[in-house]
Amino acid sequence: MAYKKLMCLVLLSSFCYVNSAYALDVGYYSELKKTNPVYLKAHIGGVGNGLLTYNLILLGKDEKLYCPPQTMALNADNYMEIIDDQIKYFASMQSPEGAAIENLSVEQLLLIGLIQEFPCTESKGEEESAKP
Repeated sequence: MAYKKLMCLVLLSSFCYVNSAYALDVGYYSELKKTNPVYLKAHIGGVGNGLLTYNLILLGKDEKLYCPPQTMALNADNYMEIIDDQIKYFASMQSPEGAAIENLSVEQLLLIGLIQEFPCTESKGEEESAKP
C-alpha cells in the first residue's frame, strides 16, 4: 500500500515543472552527457548514494524503497543506465499533449527505476526471479 502511494506521488510530481536550481531535468541531463560528463557522473553518483543512504535508514524501520542487489555494487554508471532506461520508457508513453519529457526530474526517474529494477520481495529466490 505504501509502495503504491509512493509511486503515485513520484509519478505525479515527475510531470511538474522542474526548477533547475533544485533538480536536474532530462533536457539538461542530456546536454551534460555531451558537454560535461564528469560533472554529470559525480552528480548522479551523489544522488544514487543519497537514495541508498535513505534506503538504509528505512531498513532500520523495517521498510525499504528498493532492494539493491547483493552481487554487485551500484555506481554512477549503473544509475545513469537506469535513468536512460526510464527516459526511454517515459518517452514511449508520452502523449502529444502531455508534459515534455525534457522537464522530468532525473532524480525522480532514478528512484522510480531503482524501485522497478530492484523490487523487494519476501525471499531471495523470489527477488532473483523478479528481475527480467
